[in-house]
Amino acid sequence: MSIEAMKLALEALMPYRSTITREYTKVDAAIDALRQAIAEAEKQEPVAFKKDAVFAASIEFIGTLTGMKPPPIEVAPPEVFQPFKDFTEKVCAIFADTHPQPKREPLTDEEFISMIDSDGIRIDPVLAFEIKEIVETAHGIKEENT
Repeated sequence: MSIEAMKLALEALMPYRSTITREYTKVDAAIDALRQAIAEAEKQEPVAFKKDAVFAASIEFIGTLTGMKPPPIEVAPPEVFQPFKDFTEKVCAIFADTHPQPKREPLTDEEFISMIDSDGIRIDPVLAFEIKEIVETAHGIKEENT
């Protein structure tokens, strides 16, 4: 489920949350689960989703909504968890990196000088080029013949 979809689901559930502070309902639990899932998803790149985590989250989410606790995976027949496995495959396919990332090219010295001259901030050129090298290294951007 995308972050946007989770946020829409959260927004849809909010009017149904418990207004009594001592009462914790299934809707409140679902709201908490969505908030946690959104926070975790926003910390990661989409391709960083792991099948095991998606599988566990889907089981936990359905359990929260239904109030039912599934049997341990080790003792349950495979068909019990097959819908969750199918769902996991679909979610992971959505986040699979199917488009190759364009190759990152370092800025030429001329482009870099033009960029730092245009922002109105004066910086020592030696320091600026050191920062450029650090950033390019951290982001895996390398010049071909260096």
